[in-house]
Amino acid sequence: MMGLTRLLLILVGLADVLLALRFDVEDRLKRCILEPVHAAQTLRGSYSVLPRGREIVVEVREAETGRLLYSSTGGDELFELTAKVDGRLEFCFQNVTERTHTKVDFELVLDEQSDHLASLGDRIAASTVLSLKLYQKLESSLSRVQSFAHSFNRRRLGKQIPVKHYVSKPWIRTHKYDAEL
Repeated sequence: MMGLTRLLLILVGLADVLLALRFDVEDRLKRCILEPVHAAQTLRGSYSVLPRGREIVVEVREAETGRLLYSSTGGDELFELTAKVDGRLEFCFQNVTERTHTKVDFELVLDEQSDHLASLGDRIAASTVLSLKLYQKLESSLSRVQSFAHSFNRRRLGKQIPVKHYVSKPWIRTHKYDAEL
């Protein structure tokens, strides 16, 4: 019973921490939106994904002046772009695997009634960051697996299985089964 109580306390504490973190992230995202432009103004700019070595850098620039509004190398954990991008946000990450420069123009309209759009943008930005981080972790894991497979195959050189034991269908192992079909 004591162990169950401890587990319950740990879970409640973890839930409190996650809730506080969520509100902190939402506050930072809101601040980031409302600082660059005032209400009822339109901000036109570009949203870029730039490959630099193994790191993916996200930059948001103003269209007219080219002024940098946000860069993911600024020390923030999340990049804080919150905008209505007419459903084109996914195109920003289309060429990440090829490591090419990708740029998407956007238009952000802020007014007094745009709070629901802002919260939707918060969720889009947070999920995009998550998918980017997962992509980077997956990429590093895949490279580790590939290097292990390469070294494993080099050690097994000369121990190849004879081809005559296999047929064109991978689920049938010997010619005996092939003849029965």
